[in-house]
Amino acid sequence: MQIFPGAVLENSAGRRCAVGPVIRCEGNWYTFVPAYVFEGEKKVFQAGTGLLVGEIVADHRPGDDNARVDVTEIVRLVRFFAYAPVQVEKSLRVRQADPMDFLGQKVLKRDGMATTAGRVVSVDGPFSLATPDGGVKTYDGAVSVKSEHEEVVIAQKGDGGASIISPLANALVGVLIGVAGGECYCVPGNALIARYFPGFDNLDMVA
Repeated sequence: MQIFPGAVLENSAGRRCAVGPVIRCEGNWYTFVPAYVFEGEKKVFQAGTGLLVGEIVADHRPGDDNARVDVTEIVRLVRFFAYAPVQVEKSLRVRQADPMDFLGQKVLKRDGMATTAGRVVSVDGPFSLATPDGGVKTYDGAVSVKSEHEEVVIAQKGDGGASIISPLANALVGVLIGVAGGECYCVPGNALIARYFPGFDNLDMVA
């Protein structure tokens, strides 16, 4: 069983998320996972096998408990272990891009071996998520995407972490974090790279 964009990861309790962009940096492979899936955990497992394949290496920033925080705080960076079966040869090589450049344009959600079409309908908006203590935290800077066809569900439970890409531009538009009101919300890809890989201009990134 291989790990590639669109495959599935899980926490120790079996709660799942998708593999989104996979990034090669200084000899290691990385990906992003929704923080709410791995709340309080560091270990990341391959779904279906239970194989320990990686660890969360970047946690939340100190002082991020304000009512509104930057949307990049909703994900965590995972480093895959050297033995993890990462196979990305057939995946699309992508670049980081500004989601504003794709406003109103068609994009795809990477879904294992398939894709689901949608359009970017807004950028830099808020996204709210329930917290474990019963409160609500609002994240600023999200990108929202709506399905191309009303009868098609663009995202569902367990899809968090998936890549939103523009294949025509070979661009990573964002990473899916949640669904609300018929739209899916994403963390901008360029914001994630700026936060987690500052100073690296030549990352090998696939989605």
